[in-house]
Amino acid sequence: METVDETHQRILSNIDNEYDKSTGSFVYDTTRTVSIEFENVDRKIEEAEAKLNIENLTGDELTQVVNERTGRKRKSASFAASIVRITGQPNARINKGDQVSNGNVTYSFIETTTLDANGQQTVLVQCDEAGKIGNTLPNSIVYFPVTLSGLTSVTNLEAVTNGYDEESDASLLERYFEYLQLPATSGNPAHYRVWSLEVNGVGDAKVYPAWNGGGTVKVAIIDSNKRAASEGLISTVLNHIEEVRPIGATVTVVSGKEKSINISANLVLANGHTISAAQSAYEESLVQHFANLAYKETYVSHAKVGNLLLDIPGVVDYSNLLINGGMANILLEEEEIPVLGTVSLEV
Repeated sequence: METVDETHQRILSNIDNEYDKSTGSFVYDTTRTVSIEFENVDRKIEEAEAKLNIENLTGDELTQVVNERTGRKRKSASFAASIVRITGQPNARINKGDQVSNGNVTYSFIETTTLDANGQQTVLVQCDEAGKIGNTLPNSIVYFPVTLSGLTSVTNLEAVTNGYDEESDASLLERYFEYLQLPATSGNPAHYRVWSLEVNGVGDAKVYPAWNGGGTVKVAIIDSNKRAASEGLISTVLNHIEEVRPIGATVTVVSGKEKSINISANLVLANGHTISAAQSAYEESLVQHFANLAYKETYVSHAKVGNLLLDIPGVVDYSNLLINGGMANILLEEEEIPVLGTVSLEV
């Protein structure tokens, strides 16, 4: 694209020299304004041309184009939900909309009920914020943001894992290119993969045709957080496939298998940095790294895990980096996905 100066000089060169074209003259000033507007128009044209390449699109524009070309929609965020156990006075009332918390986010009761004669009840709650922010560890939903009459304690006996963020641009674009490169037709393996990925909460899927003889298909899925799929998600995927697949095949849907990755190392830290801050940042980095590897790579690289450690602010050097007790790469079996286990860092 021409600069304003280049456009302006080109316009001036086409005007007869009998006119005053010096800086500040009438001709100079009027043509300068036109040159500025030409640059604005050229910039808008370039922006429009760039959007002809789908890889330059983001957000709602990407959503719209993918849907227009393939019929696929961006998967929306989901609200994490879980059963909690409430204790308190016998027959105390639990009101729909009242809240409990894990200290970071709140969860609302989605039904109205009462405690039983023993002062206990299990109740379904849903996170008030959509996305994986609602996922939490067992026995972490233990607070009442405000006092609820007759209720004394709350806890979730199991981890909450069914909160999923809205599908990212990268994931939607990946599904778009897969649509172009691996046509899904007549119940072929690509079709089973497409059907699986259509379900909200599914992060990836592997398809095994004739896995148990002719006429059988196995689909191994992981969730959008790149963790093992819950029984509820497995059931939803199976039901969806049964609704859309051709008659004939016997379909089995299973979860990918989590492989715990435990890491330890000795660190050299820069002045002013603490081991706790380094460990917290490293754990966050590892979680994202392992998510990127899930169903994409066949091993966890010892070298890359070390490089991630050196990228942590304040980490000058490390030694004795062990992954699952050794210094070798960790191989992943066909349906295994790496997940963070324990991290032990010392100075």
